Amino acid sequence: WSDPMEDPGIARSHRGAGVMWGPDVTRRFFQENSPINLIVRSHEVPEGNGGYDRTHFNRVITLFSASNYFGDNGNRGAVMILEAAKFPEYSFYEYYTPPLESIARLVGQSKDVEEWVNVGEEMYRDHQTALQDQSWTVESHKLMCLIVESKPELLEKMRQLTGDRSMVSFLEWHRILSGVLGKDFNYERAWDFFSLGDTDEEVNFRDFLTRFTVVLQNEGYMSFKMKAVAGAFKSLLQMEA
Repeated sequence: WSDPMEDPGIARSHRGAGVMWGPDVTRRFFQENSPINLIVRSHEVPEGNGGYDRTHFNRVITLFSASNYFGDNGNRGAVMILEAAKFPEYSFYEYYTPPLESIARLVGQSKDVEEWVNVGEEMYRDHQTALQDQSWTVESHKLMCLIVESKPELLEKMRQLTGDRSMVSFLEWHRILSGVLGKDFNYERAWDFFSLGDTDEEVNFRDFLTRFTVVLQNEGYMSFKMKAVAGAFKSLLQMEA
């Protein structure tokens, strides 16, 4: 349950068991336990959802053989290959194993290992696409909420960057939104999601902002914050008219 970390020293693990240890601890362990110079450990899904990872000057290897951990993680699994003739050199083989019901079907059809691999890779691609779509659904909802809450600030940012010109290019649109809402969003995908045309076209930024309006059937449920934002943005537009 102990995991490597990039910071030096030893720290409490977020897992609630074991510890986090730094590269200095790894170096000291090798010095005190020569000729050991490589650690292979597991029980942690590698970053990037691959089947393996290297850290601590490439001498601590995380090897994770369970692909699609818990049935919904979408990660690859891996095995480490060491051959006597090439030792201490090693290599990795990554894979995405089909679920048991698919394996049973493949066995019943007398399919060879290559077919198993192909089925696993196809499922991996489908799973990654589904995960990306789920992630974008969450990201797009967050982005739209921030646009609603930040319309006055976005309008002011547009004025600063364009000299109060409403028609903006994709790059200008990107700079306005990222300058107010942050750089963590996939703005290129958002441009397509909002159907703003090709990235070499221009969009009316004021018209774009008017798309985002909170409409509730019961006015009593509208928060004070949303009322204030909507009122302030409406006033700004009326001042320009």
